[in-house]
Amino acid sequence: MNFNETESIEFKRTLNDKFEKEVVAFLNSVGGKIIIGIDDNGNVVGVDNVDKTALLIADKIKNNISPSAIGLFNIAIKEENEKSYVVVTVAGGLEKPYHLKNTVCQQTAAL
Repeated sequence: MNFNETESIEFKRTLNDKFEKEVVAFLNSVGGKIIIGIDDNGNVVGVDNVDKTALLIADKIKNNISPSAIGLFNIAIKEENEKSYVVVTVAGGLEKPYHLKNTVCQQTAAL
């Protein structure tokens, strides 16, 4: 199957540092999906340790975003052609604006 990226669907080959920013963007809008293990062309490349990746995703959302996004996301593990990928569905939040925690501290530490 070949997937297509849209305004509400974002592909990630791997989980990276921009993940939380994309979650925040979806929380501050009408929501969307982030699919990890899909390349920019919509091909399934898979995730090496899918269970560990799913736990890390939940941890990142719970600990790095404010106000709390608990109850506003769902993580599903899917498989195609013996390759697993992760679909993170994010709802539009009710307590907008959402932001990354400690953003000011991180910027100050970088100076």
